[in-house]
Amino acid sequence: MKNCRRQLQLTNAKLRARAHDSHRALLLQCCRVHNGLEDVAAIESIVQGMDYTDSVAVNKLLALADSLVDTKYSTAVTHYTVNQLCALIRKYPYPVRGLNEAAEERAVSKFMKYEDSCARINEIYSDPHHPMRAPEDLLHRMRSYIAYVMGDLSLSQIFDKCNFGPGASLGVHGNATNVKRKLLSNRWSVSAKAYDYARIALKQNIQIVELLVDPGDAAGYDISEVFDKGFRVRSHVVNNNNVIFVPKTTLTRRSIAVEPLLNGFLQKGIDETMRYGLMTRANIDLSDQSMNSVMAREGSLNQGNFFCTIDLSSASDSIASQVVKELLPFDWFYLLDRARSSSYTMRGKQYAYHKFCSMGNGFCFPLQTLLFAAASFAVGGGVSGVDFRVYGDDIIIRRDSFEPLVALLVQLGFDINRSKTFSSGPFRESCGGDFYLGADVRPVYLDYALDSVSSIIKFHNSWLRSDICKCFSDPFRHILTEMVPKDLRLVAPDYSDVTDQAFRVPKSSHEYLSSMHTSFSRRLWCTRWKEFVTTPISDRNKYGASEREHGIAVLYAALSGADSQSPFAYRRKTRTNIRTVAYG
Repeated sequence: MKNCRRQLQLTNAKLRARAHDSHRALLLQCCRVHNGLEDVAAIESIVQGMDYTDSVAVNKLLALADSLVDTKYSTAVTHYTVNQLCALIRKYPYPVRGLNEAAEERAVSKFMKYEDSCARINEIYSDPHHPMRAPEDLLHRMRSYIAYVMGDLSLSQIFDKCNFGPGASLGVHGNATNVKRKLLSNRWSVSAKAYDYARIALKQNIQIVELLVDPGDAAGYDISEVFDKGFRVRSHVVNNNNVIFVPKTTLTRRSIAVEPLLNGFLQKGIDETMRYGLMTRANIDLSDQSMNSVMAREGSLNQGNFFCTIDLSSASDSIASQVVKELLPFDWFYLLDRARSSSYTMRGKQYAYHKFCSMGNGFCFPLQTLLFAAASFAVGGGVSGVDFRVYGDDIIIRRDSFEPLVALLVQLGFDINRSKTFSSGPFRESCGGDFYLGADVRPVYLDYALDSVSSIIKFHNSWLRSDICKCFSDPFRHILTEMVPKDLRLVAPDYSDVTDQAFRVPKSSHEYLSSMHTSFSRRLWCTRWKEFVTTPISDRNKYGASEREHGIAVLYAALSGADSQSPFAYRRKTRTNIRTVAYG
């Protein structure tokens, strides 16, 4: 096993050194196969001999790809072919100096643009007689719908659902953001407005009470008072969250806010409660986005009162605080307002939010879903799940209600992305589903370098998602397998569900049956194969906690559903081994 790991490390080092050459070879092969199209020829002429560190050449290629994506094509095959090539270009991490900085500058400018927009909308909705407000009858219908979906507020039910998420929080970041690290932190960040809610929510969890109340020190004292004292000592009041920017495409970034630790704890409980209300009262299951794809496909056929898809630019950044106050029941608004961060820091400076919440807030996703579903209902959109469907900021609605909904969304301060909104023509896209006259034309995106065995396997297997992707990739999938030495070229049958563990190939193919890594099991009477298995590295640091406190953290993780094999793990530290698998 050690020899295998060593070989894997050496192979990955070689792949990193030639990753950009591999990307170029892949693009050129794709272009040659489809060189009958003028747009494809234009891409090939730029890629041929392009220096991946040359900002002029890279920007020229990205600009061409962006323009081709917005072009309308006459057939599903042409649409897919050009868009697939562009998908291999637009998100790739080019090593151009200054590219990331320029992308972040644009993201900052865009973030502030929508903050200014929210400030304007807040002024409009602060005046009940302002002429630019949405019509009162529509607002009333939205309020009624939202009140019905959210139901009566029960703090105890929300507090029961509160939990720590896996991501970074203020004061807990880096590779160690697991539950143990958060529980054992000696500084629980929390905003002043959320302080009392967080204290009460934590007090409802017996493990956290035991964490803060040492039985030896609490003898003869009121446990509630001891807990409150321990909470005061450990909590750290902050006035903001922290806005950072993460990659979206090569030229763009999206904003995300790192929340205070205990604000995130509260937001998780609100998120779970809102999701339950949406599922039971609005027929919107936020754990399943497949219905959006079904409706998008139906819409692309343009039959009858067909479905239209609406895309919004920076939807979460456009939820103005006053709009939320206008629409939500007062008790719900008050809770959400206390649990959110009302200000933020960006590049070392602090600002007050004009938006209500940002990406990174635990209840942002169900809140925007609820607002857009209410707007769809208000304009007479019909029945959720039948006549319209909302999943975050992905909106699908029938043609008769399309224009009224767009008008209402604009009046509420949202920006319609016209290039990705489709109310006519043969194309629709929603929730990862792209359809052209009913045909699945979703391309495979490449937003990482082919710099490791696992990344090459992952990219190879991603082409198996649809028939059109398989046909497009047939001429060059062998190029990907040839990048990996035979000793590490693990293969699995196509009916398996591997992603980056082994190359998926037809079970009856020569590539599978003759592989040095497959064999026949007489005991199981089926073939068996080998896969890479990546396991997280456990975080064994106790962070200065006592054995008692550490044991309580383990128990909390177990009761929260953590994996007993590795309840606390680092986010980006893993170990790779090889295992033998047989089933089917």
